[in-house]
Amino acid sequence: LVIGILTLVYLNNVQPSLIKDKTSNHIKTLNNTIENLNRLKIKFNKKDIRKFLFSTRFLFQNLDRVQIFDKNFNLIGDTDTLDLDPRAFSQRIDII
Repeated sequence: LVIGILTLVYLNNVQPSLIKDKTSNHIKTLNNTIENLNRLKIKFNKKDIRKFLFSTRFLFQNLDRVQIFDKNFNLIGDTDTLDLDPRAFSQRIDII
């Protein structure tokens, strides 16, 4: 019963402020991203967006994942793929 009451108090008082803080941080990150895209004159194609995401990784360190879509809602950039080194997936296997 006590744990249930404490949970209700937490959900009613503490959790909304945590969500508000997280939302505020996401809005700041979105605004910074938009400003950088405009300032650097990034075109919305896979090559430019990928280059942008690599060069501005620090902008997204507070977020789990960022996906960027074009006007037709096709995925053109995803931060989940940033840490992958293409050389790690070589098709060539050397025998020692």
